[in-house]
Amino acid sequence: MTSRTDAKLVAETPVLASLNIRKTVDFYIAKMGFREVYAQENNYAVTARDGIEVHFWFCKDPGIPKLTSCRIEVNGVDAFYKLCQESDLVHPNAPLHD
Repeated sequence: MTSRTDAKLVAETPVLASLNIRKTVDFYIAKMGFREVYAQENNYAVTARDGIEVHFWFCKDPGIPKLTSCRIEVNGVDAFYKLCQESDLVHPNAPLHD
């Protein structure tokens, strides 16, 4: 008999709403170091970096993306934070600290 501990979840794929697929993909490439895997304007896109994928679906309602989020665990968070600073992604009133 298989137990619950025999089945392990090993990855996740966030699927986030986007008001503009092309702008979203370009942002993830330019600012976050992702690469484009697939993009179909006004439909769906896939970006990838370091073995993870983030998917985007086209949405016309601006309220949906505003309320959407995902969590990605990072090894080397200090280096990633520096990349975010260099890409002007860190709000000046919200610096990270230990």
